[in-house]
Amino acid sequence: MSAAPAFVEPYAVSAAARAAYVRDGHVVLRGVAEADEVARFAPVIEAAVVANKTESRPLAQRDLYSQAFLQTMNLWEVDGTVAELVLAPRFAGIAAALLGVDRVRLYHDQALFKEPGGGIPPGIRTRATGRCAGSAASRCGSRCKRWNRRWAPCSSRRARMRSGRCRRR
Repeated sequence: MSAAPAFVEPYAVSAAARAAYVRDGHVVLRGVAEADEVARFAPVIEAAVVANKTESRPLAQRDLYSQAFLQTMNLWEVDGTVAELVLAPRFAGIAAALLGVDRVRLYHDQALFKEPGGGIPPGIRTRATGRCAGSAASRCGSRCKRWNRRWAPCSSRRARMRSGRCRRR
């Protein structure tokens, strides 16, 4: 029997959080997910990455970006449990609230895994070594993992990137 659907209950985005997002282009929202909710998905995402990765070259034969991350895209299309997380109403609701729109469309999801011995991400260094810093390092050990979703407003208006922020034109 499968677990109850995850991340169905809405998350209230405050006016202050929305204002910070509009002003800064990012915001930290506390309490969006509990550790036990997230823990259910970590092994599923890892297994989906392993089963669907397209990179098979040794690290030494890859370009700089490919050395930095093992990237797997659109796992929601190949794994139902991953789809439950990616398409969760709570996350879509947060994205819509922050963007100031009624609903959002998923552009893509991606899983980025930092493989042991992998290179420094181009243009990104955390501390002098380029390795995972702070609590991320203690949680991940030698394997840092980042999983990412890209949301776009469901709107006919076009947006462009300017100064690191999405602005309407």
